[in-house]
Amino acid sequence: MVKDARAPGFREKWRQDVPVLYDWFFNHHLMWPSLSCRWGPVRAEHGAYSEQYAYISEQTDGTAPNTLLLANVAVAECDAVAPALLADFEEDDPTALVGVVKAVHHPGEVNRIRELPQFPQILATHTDGKDVFIWNMESQDDRRTPAPHTTGDAADKPSVPDLVLRGHTDVAQFALATAASDPFVLSGGTDCHVVLWGLQDHVSKASTDDSSELAAPVLHCRETFTGHRATVEDVQFSPTDARLFCSVGDDYCLLLWDTRHGTTPVNKVERAHNADVHCVDWSRLDDSYVLTGSADHSVRLFDRRKLPTAGHCAAVHSFKLHSDAVTCVQWHPSARGVFGSAGDDGLIQVTDASHLLGAAGDKAGGGAAQGRQSNMFQHLGHREKVCEFHWNPHRPWTVISTSIDSGRIGGGTLQVWRMHDYLYLPEDEALKKIEGMLGSTLSK
Repeated sequence: MVKDARAPGFREKWRQDVPVLYDWFFNHHLMWPSLSCRWGPVRAEHGAYSEQYAYISEQTDGTAPNTLLLANVAVAECDAVAPALLADFEEDDPTALVGVVKAVHHPGEVNRIRELPQFPQILATHTDGKDVFIWNMESQDDRRTPAPHTTGDAADKPSVPDLVLRGHTDVAQFALATAASDPFVLSGGTDCHVVLWGLQDHVSKASTDDSSELAAPVLHCRETFTGHRATVEDVQFSPTDARLFCSVGDDYCLLLWDTRHGTTPVNKVERAHNADVHCVDWSRLDDSYVLTGSADHSVRLFDRRKLPTAGHCAAVHSFKLHSDAVTCVQWHPSARGVFGSAGDDGLIQVTDASHLLGAAGDKAGGGAAQGRQSNMFQHLGHREKVCEFHWNPHRPWTVISTSIDSGRIGGGTLQVWRMHDYLYLPEDEALKKIEGMLGSTLSK
């Protein structure tokens, strides 16, 4: 049954169940709302815990600079934490498990953060403007405290990005992606365009001749792609071929592109959903499959090999997982057929769709156990709409997520969590694990 995390009583019941449902969980109050969060590289290993970087945005009210944060986050190993400790948290307090190590003053709100997989210290960001900003978080100055002899407006002045990507003719707020194998950046905007840059071009083509308030080098786009009739809400590269990508938008469409075939789409699903399409993701473990999420509350699965040459929705399946708009979908990085979805209902749903992926589903791919129900897990930890979540590429099943409101004192909520492994292990292994847990409890 579809639930809403904002409904009375749900969170209270969820909190009681935290020690049973989760292997790792913590709640961190943010002073300001955060619209985007991403995992960075692992920093250090400490036996039962590891330290890992995360990138977090801060959306202020104008009295302080908008910031892009580099934080050090504690991630516990499996079975390393006593279950009773997981429910012992204060919802309106920060935790020592998150420590900010660098702050960059961002020119405008940080709506999206995307890291370059080849260089995870390099970030691309979207704001409420036409340009995309590139940041090297290793070399950027830490702006948590003003530089010596810096006061007033100078102390709040935005940091200078390492590169400005230019190509949109109107505001581009959210649609942003980076390629898995090449330093390519893709963006979509209210100009209905999808724009492509190759960061390697900056060596020969970047210039400071353009008028830039930030005095940063400017790189113009490689190509502009046209085909949408309304705002482009999300874009995603193929995980296996950077020449292929897809996009979704407020025209209800899913478009597929191939740079070898010009600047118009090679395939178009005219009515992928019955409302604005907010998000899209392309499976890393089987590149035939694409997920979309929409304001119509549904998540849909498409097989790009079976799309109509010109027609309406040809989804393999439509999932009714949310009671409000779906704002984020993401395939699990190592479990074939498993995906997460988040929405304005405050829920993050974990779903096993492996039984829908055809014959390839018989291959071992780290997916969820055979015979499990599609709806694997519901994360009810957020009190308001979930802005974004990100599967940890280095720690399977570990998630970082943010919501825009943190209850009565405002700000935002950052949570790091991992559902207990007996929920996704093969059935025989899960039963052994549960028996061991019960035996340990009864022997005390």
